[in-house]
Amino acid sequence: MLLEKYNFLHTTLLILVLPGTCMVIGDGVLTPVISGSEQCLRLLATSLTLQSRYV
Repeated sequence: MLLEKYNFLHTTLLILVLPGTCMVIGDGVLTPVISGSEQCLRLLATSLTLQSRYV
């Protein structure tokens, strides 16, 4: 095969595939964390708003 013959093709393929793989894994990890943080901040803001009304 052509890929087995040339080492620079291995390196090129690695350089092209590795960032894409990192983005997919990062998206799977960061998206739930971001949405969870958003939910906590929204809850905190609501709580602070309700407390300020009763003071």
